[in-house]
Amino acid sequence: MNIECKNCGYKWNYKGKSNYYATCPRCLRKVKVVGKKLRSAKK
Repeated sequence: MNIECKNCGYKWNYKGKSNYYATCPRCLRKVKVVGKKLRSAKK
């Protein structure tokens, strides 16, 4: 999933496991992960 840091404008392909936040590799700020589908824990 491609995401962009709103602070520095850096774009990268996020491959992490978090459904909420990623850390920008350039400025180390938290970036919201948008568009990643959440799995339901209900059975």
